[in-house]
Amino acid sequence: MENTHVGLIGIVVKNRECTASKVNQVLSDHAHIIVGRMGVPYDQRKVSFISLMIDANQEQIKDFENDLAGILGISVSSNLVEIPKEDGCDCGCGCGCMN
Repeated sequence: MENTHVGLIGIVVKNRECTASKVNQVLSDHAHIIVGRMGVPYDQRKVSFISLMIDANQEQIKDFENDLAGILGISVSSNLVEIPKEDGCDCGCGCGCMN
C-alpha cells in the first residue's frame, strides 16, 4: 500500500476579492485530501491566511499545490511528514508509534 503524507499547507492570499472564488474552487476540487481548514483575514495587511491539514499521496499534493500556484496573488508553503499507510508505525512492528 502507498504511503501518504500528513501535514500542513499554508496559503497566503493577497487581494482576496479577486482570488477568493478561484481559491475556493481549488479547495473544493481537492476536498478529499483536506482533513481540516482554518481561514483568517488580516485586514491591516490586506492579506488572508488559510491553514490546511491534509492527508494525501505525493501526486495528490503536487497536483493541489500546482493548482494553487496557478492563481495570481497566492503563496503556498507546506510542511509534510510521510506516514506508512498500513498502520502508522515507522518502526515496522505495528505498534502505531511514530519513531
